[in-house]
Amino acid sequence: MSKTIRYGIGGLIVASAMGAAGFWYIQHKAQIFAGGMLTKAEAYVEQNMDGFSLSYGDYSANGFTRALTVSDIRLTSDEGHSITIDQITVAGDDEVIDVIDAAQISVTGNGQSLATIGGLEIRQAAILKNDVRALASDPMRLVQMLVVDRITLKNTALAQDRESLRFSKLELTNIKDASMGIAVENLEAESFGDAVSASAFTVDRIDILPLMLWDEEAMIRNQLGISAFEIKNLKVKSASGNINAKSIAISDMTRDRGMLTSINIAIDDMISTPDLMANPEIKAIMMTTGIEEFAVDLLMNYEVSLEKETVSMNYDMDVADLGKLDISGLITGMDKRTYEMILANASGDMPQTALAETPLALDHFELIYTDDKLADIMLDAYSGGNREALAENISRAILFYGMLSQQLDFVQPLAAATSDFIRGGNRFAIALKAKAPLDQGTAFEAMRDGTISNFVTLTASGS
Repeated sequence: MSKTIRYGIGGLIVASAMGAAGFWYIQHKAQIFAGGMLTKAEAYVEQNMDGFSLSYGDYSANGFTRALTVSDIRLTSDEGHSITIDQITVAGDDEVIDVIDAAQISVTGNGQSLATIGGLEIRQAAILKNDVRALASDPMRLVQMLVVDRITLKNTALAQDRESLRFSKLELTNIKDASMGIAVENLEAESFGDAVSASAFTVDRIDILPLMLWDEEAMIRNQLGISAFEIKNLKVKSASGNINAKSIAISDMTRDRGMLTSINIAIDDMISTPDLMANPEIKAIMMTTGIEEFAVDLLMNYEVSLEKETVSMNYDMDVADLGKLDISGLITGMDKRTYEMILANASGDMPQTALAETPLALDHFELIYTDDKLADIMLDAYSGGNREALAENISRAILFYGMLSQQLDFVQPLAAATSDFIRGGNRFAIALKAKAPLDQGTAFEAMRDGTISNFVTLTASGS
């Protein structure tokens, strides 16, 4: 065997021995460091958490991955409060915690189970440099300082008294600047007999501080930062009735200086079963029609444009057996001053006088109702089978009030359309088109003086 080969093999043996020694040294130092960390943790609990004690079972450390695994952790108090964790692994450095994985977490209070968590995962969490004890007493500041890539909770159940919350998975993502994304799977919540469940719930991003402060004004102005969210297979059960929906989705939400300026809402196959005993009138209608529940499809969107100084809205609702309602309209005069005034009154009732002083004006409005069977059933019931007579009476009443208010020409299309619809039509439509943008003050004076037809064109049809 040549010297080169012998020395080469010898070198590999020496290198391997040195590597093994280095590995042993790093692991040994890691074990010593881990033991010191746990000793410090025990001392911290004893000094800063009156009545609590910390215990744990086996632990192991990996110097190469900078990971510490501890089993059978128990934080308990003399008063029966406790947090237990079967096993937890932490890996990271002085700047960032790369991984926290915990399994089977249990929380008890006064000897009763308050929460169980099958698994907790945290990824890429920046280590806070401030005094943790000071931050614990200032949750607002703590939330603002959190920077975490992802927090995941699995198979979680929370319960206290007659309230409970369960889900198979909760994921909070991109946590920074006191905001985060949210995704929940298989959510179930109960509160004193009322219950809500959903197979999935997602929010693209939400600001946390307004919720923590419960700032109604910020919420009304939509300062939660949400641009889109979706709920799938929603079920709501309460004393007032039940609601089921295949999906509820909100998208394309935009804001301008804190005020919601556009939104799209889509509701697919929402079924509502109200408690009819609470309202005798609704109960009578439901008994007459034989309808026991409402199945609704809904599409709605509106947009505020300060550039165009307009507010537009479209609303389409289709209710099985009741009919379809389509509403659209456009308001002009949404200038900056009006916008700011509405924004200033966002959290309260806007005074009628203040609203009348704005330049908001009607451009057009349209309503179309297409009947399924409700109108036929109700008109047959209330006319005693003589819908011709009912149509004649209602038409005369509309014309009479139009004559009293000096608006006979204006209401004639409405009277004719109503009459045609009652006689057997299944579609009723009405449209208002302003000849020039019609503000509230001008409309009031025109109605009083009998000159509304000078400002607005009314068209109506019943077929």
